[in-house]
Amino acid sequence: ASQSGKPRGLAWSDCQFRDEFVVARDRVSGELRVFVGITVRFEAVEGGGMEDNPNVGNWRDATAVFRYENREWVTDGRVVFNLNPTQTMERFHHDLEWSG
Repeated sequence: ASQSGKPRGLAWSDCQFRDEFVVARDRVSGELRVFVGITVRFEAVEGGGMEDNPNVGNWRDATAVFRYENREWVTDGRVVFNLNPTQTMERFHHDLEWSG
């Protein structure tokens, strides 16, 4: 996720995993997903336009997205900002169903 360039003008400086998670299943493919609660901190990138923002270094809640593929949990770095795992599941409830 830190390599994605998102959010623009910020670089990931720290990420802490929380104990909160939700397991879901894709309604079409049956693929398992897990949404894991994380807290992320950023720092301003020089010339990125965020250097003067006093809130840049604040911790932000987010949810990391993992999928079960070939007998292991993998991620492509997708993160849903400002939502905890339960809220993320509720947001995507049309595509996913609760599992486990």
